[in-house]
Amino acid sequence: MTGICGWINLGCKQQDPVSILNTMADGLIPAPVTHSAIGESGSRALFAQATENRLHCLEKNGLMVSMTGQPIWSDEKFSEQAKQQSHAAVLMNAYQQHGPKLLDYLHGPFALAIIDNNKNEALLAIDRIGIQRLCYGQTMQDGVVFGSTADAVRQHPEMDSTIDNQHVFSYLFFHAVPSPGTIYHQQKKLLPGQYAHFKNGKLEIKTYWNPQFNDAGRGDFSTLKTELHEQLHSAVKYCTDTTGTPGAFLSGGVDSSAVSGMLGKVLGEPVNTYSIGFAAKGYDEMDYARAASKFYGTVHHEYYVTPEDVCDLLPRIASAYDEPFGNASAVPTYFCALLAKNDGTHALLSGDGGDELFGGNERYAQQKIFEFYGNAPGVLRSWLLEPLIFAFPGGKNIMPIRKARSYIEQANIPLPDRLESYNFINRIIATEVFTDDFLSSIDTDHPQKLQRERYADTHSNSIINRMLYLEWKQVLADNDLRKVTRMCSLAGVDAQFPLLQDNLVDFSTRIPPSFKVKGLKLRYFFKEALRDFLPPQVQSKSKHGFGLPFGVWLSSHPQLQQLAKDSLSDLKRRNFVRPEFIDNLTRQHQNEHAAFYGEAIWVFMMLELWLQAHEH
Repeated sequence: MTGICGWINLGCKQQDPVSILNTMADGLIPAPVTHSAIGESGSRALFAQATENRLHCLEKNGLMVSMTGQPIWSDEKFSEQAKQQSHAAVLMNAYQQHGPKLLDYLHGPFALAIIDNNKNEALLAIDRIGIQRLCYGQTMQDGVVFGSTADAVRQHPEMDSTIDNQHVFSYLFFHAVPSPGTIYHQQKKLLPGQYAHFKNGKLEIKTYWNPQFNDAGRGDFSTLKTELHEQLHSAVKYCTDTTGTPGAFLSGGVDSSAVSGMLGKVLGEPVNTYSIGFAAKGYDEMDYARAASKFYGTVHHEYYVTPEDVCDLLPRIASAYDEPFGNASAVPTYFCALLAKNDGTHALLSGDGGDELFGGNERYAQQKIFEFYGNAPGVLRSWLLEPLIFAFPGGKNIMPIRKARSYIEQANIPLPDRLESYNFINRIIATEVFTDDFLSSIDTDHPQKLQRERYADTHSNSIINRMLYLEWKQVLADNDLRKVTRMCSLAGVDAQFPLLQDNLVDFSTRIPPSFKVKGLKLRYFFKEALRDFLPPQVQSKSKHGFGLPFGVWLSSHPQLQQLAKDSLSDLKRRNFVRPEFIDNLTRQHQNEHAAFYGEAIWVFMMLELWLQAHEH
């Protein structure tokens, strides 16, 4: 529960700067401790809020510095100064010595803003993984407005709150608005590991950190195994040292189990764990969570989400997010956090990040299979296999031939585009879905252009590491972390991510890709290294996650059906999608695949609910 907002190089002739700053602060996530500062003639301003041990602010000699989060200084002198004085004092000192280079010494989850009144200069930055976030926008006066939420930035009178159709489309593609864009035309977001430097009237966006992956080295398994245990212990301990009474999410998966078990080891006592279940076939994972709880001796708490819960919560979720957000697992995340809050737990440790650091998603193995075909000799593919498979008489009606065709078609799509082969937006014809006016205002290839840029930016030649990096920048930063942090804030608890602490992230880059996905074995190193530490049932279970059975419930629950119907009817009146597409989507959900089309309905419905909540 932290936030920063303010501006640089902007006059406030029409309105009182204090009033503007307070209005912007209303767009942040509430927190009990605040700090504000107004520069000369109101042309510079800074506001920050957080819990008591997460807010670090100082004004001195024309400098205003503010940082929220849990900073760690790698420089011994800076670290000692932080203990003796404050993180704010170190930040000011580091900025005066190093300027933006101070970020080389700063670790942990943080967002910072530094305003130099003497030079009319400013520095904005977020952490390496994007646990914290910052939005920003440039004005016609060459000023910069910034804030931890898009809601805060859009409250400044110089900022335009016009919705950007391009990012509406990107939201429908990714189920969240990908950085560096925001849903607003005039705003952008910093990517993880980026900073914004305002100097001489110009704003420069630069990257201060990118992971350096170990592609070639094999590494010594035994040594790496020992180090994983040490690094995991250190990361969990750090999270417990900087928060109140801790508990842990426990889904019954590998990551949440490892974090829950290590939390008990760090504290040396039974810990509280929290799980969510669903009374729907194929969605409930509670047995695995119970097995993990028994194995570690945790004090376990459970709640089963109902369709009625979903109906009650949806408007609150739409209102809580500063941009449209279509990840349905926000619902169980909220109820899990609320369960912990009502139990007196102040912070929840999450297992997010394990899949992306150590190779745990099924698509990583799938892409290796497709790459195998791509690495076959071109002559064999184009002169023998493909003519034989695609010219086979009646092949469309013969299952093995049909599967072979599908495999070849997908294998011929280069990465990273192939990752989106089953994306709902990719599987439909745009002209049948969107209005002509909407399509004329966007580039339908834009979402995948972003993916190609991220994929190409990776300092690695391994497809495994390149896919991991892509997901750090988009799936984690824009979706998974936003899901957990915002729902925990809404419930009133703090979210901690031990697997995404810098020490574990750096460690993961040293694991050879052949250890991460060995053959087709996902997360091979992580599971093998923790074999004696993980419950046997958890080690052998397949990947599932926190999926919500919305599509299944929508088939039979009248209240959910009415909510979806009302939302989609309102969406029809906007100039985004064709009304006949909405009608067809509803029929497909009823008559074809409830889960698949239910997910699409959810994403469109959450767009409309967000637009209503934010008065668009």
